[in-house]
Amino acid sequence: MSGKTGDADQPEKGRGFRAYWALGALVLGLVAGSLSPRLAPPFHDGVIATAGFVGTLWLNALKMTVIPLVVALLVVGIAKSAEAAQAGRVAARSVLWIVIVCTASAIFGAIAILVLVHLFPLSRSTAAGLQAALGGIESKTPASLPGIAEFFKGVIPDNVVSAAANGDILPLVVFSVLFALALGFISEAGRRSLVTFFEAVGDALLVIIEWVLWVAPIGVFSLALVVGSAAGGSAFGGLAHYIVLISVVGVLVTLAAYPLAMVFGRVGFAQFTRALIPPQAVAISTRSSRERNLSSSRVSATLTPPRRSNSSRKAVARPRVNTFSRKPAPTAPGSCPPCPASITTSGSAGSSGPSIGGSPIGRSGSGKTI
Repeated sequence: MSGKTGDADQPEKGRGFRAYWALGALVLGLVAGSLSPRLAPPFHDGVIATAGFVGTLWLNALKMTVIPLVVALLVVGIAKSAEAAQAGRVAARSVLWIVIVCTASAIFGAIAILVLVHLFPLSRSTAAGLQAALGGIESKTPASLPGIAEFFKGVIPDNVVSAAANGDILPLVVFSVLFALALGFISEAGRRSLVTFFEAVGDALLVIIEWVLWVAPIGVFSLALVVGSAAGGSAFGGLAHYIVLISVVGVLVTLAAYPLAMVFGRVGFAQFTRALIPPQAVAISTRSSRERNLSSSRVSATLTPPRRSNSSRKAVARPRVNTFSRKPAPTAPGSCPPCPASITTSGSAGSSGPSIGGSPIGRSGSGKTI
């Protein structure tokens, strides 16, 4: 078991090292791009043209998987979540809470970044330099913002293929959500076949992305070289501004989890703080998704209150009356003990004596119940 676990950890560690390599290539590319104007103009132009070609090629290879991967992951995720929600009340509540928390965190993050950008705006010179630098990489001119009516008209795509070709993510998301929900109303065999198909498509696309990320340091260095050459020191200012704002938003989202845990989860502040230390340490020290999931699962298990079983509940003691445990009343010496009511004596003339159920057992002078 440990051998398998160690083998599974190797790809995660490799991804983490590649991320650090890409970060180093980004910084090195910006530095080299800022110093590149000192080169001779013919050589400088050739280097920047080659770097732009390599960077654009790598970026296109990465972007070609975005549209089909988004569709495949949405279809599989929503279809499996709907199937899990139908399995029982607990599963349905879990899926509902996941959707609520993820949606609330996304809305909170979007509002927080807008407020932070308004409070701490990027300088005009830095923004203009970055726009000019990025314009040399992205040749497509940005379209004008549509009005509110046009925006809602474009939410429902009239042609899914055309929306995918134009890179319109929102119409594709709407179509994927509707398609995944419709899978719950077809036959089970058809639903499983389609979910298996899209799951295989997503796995294949993730493999392609893995191949593209192997050469990420080269592509990132090439793109950073072009941006650094055009923007100069403004590139570092824009990068630092982006890192600080995103970090602040992450801290704010983490702090917002505390009132949610205390109000809806009914977990104390100190208990929740202690429980968050291991997953936060894992998130800071590693990029392994497996380790983060294991740490989060352990924390969820510790914060979940144990259910009371029937055996743990104390039974309420109720007095029980045992009619057969009563002791007979004491009798005087020489007298017979109390007898059942069915033993009677007959006092009528001509009777033969006491009887049990009408059978005579002897003579008696008085008719009474013995």
